[in-house]
Amino acid sequence: MITSLKELPYEYSCLFGYFYSKNGIEVFIMGGELEVEIDGESINPDHTLSPKETAMVIAEINRRNNPKGEYLTDTADGEAVFLQPETKQHLEAHSSISMEVIKSAINAISLYGTSFFMKTVNTEYTEETSLVERKPGDNVQMLYRKGRMGKSPVILNAKRELTNRVTIGICKENDSYYLFTAFFGEKAPREPWDCKTESERFESKKFWANHALICTEDEIESEV
Repeated sequence: MITSLKELPYEYSCLFGYFYSKNGIEVFIMGGELEVEIDGESINPDHTLSPKETAMVIAEINRRNNPKGEYLTDTADGEAVFLQPETKQHLEAHSSISMEVIKSAINAISLYGTSFFMKTVNTEYTEETSLVERKPGDNVQMLYRKGRMGKSPVILNAKRELTNRVTIGICKENDSYYLFTAFFGEKAPREPWDCKTESERFESKKFWANHALICTEDEIESEV
């Protein structure tokens, strides 16, 4: 945590001043004067920041800096959401969803202080969804998807349906919010290998006995 803009780890320096850029905040310090942009919007760039403005910038930098993950964006009710390395690996199995889509969906939701959030929202984006109901003749295989500890019921290279619905999963840990999953399509229960209780596992087995995930070879682990 910083208490002064002079404590910033300068990423770039030149003859005239210093420049810091991280998590959507840019600070240029030259001759004792500060120019600041947050998410592309300037904060009084033509004069030295007031003590109140400086305190606001410091608070925002500290809010967006998290040692366990990188800052993604804010929810509609102003909560910062972070991305941990293991979640970035997990998202490789949902290659059709981009960070732009994920951020847009997060911007549309409110957490209201909850410690666990997983819901499906409408978006302006359209993409294929991988979750399907099984039909007679489907070639369902139990395979390891990337970033998963257990096998999933998979149909390889089948045609996917289009949807504008995105499911977002966020959890709270030590007063910070972290994204743990995001994908196009409707919310689905955990897979049996990922369940925490026997009752949850029972409901999961019923669901996945009738559903599968359409994947490409790129989304499947080649070796386990």
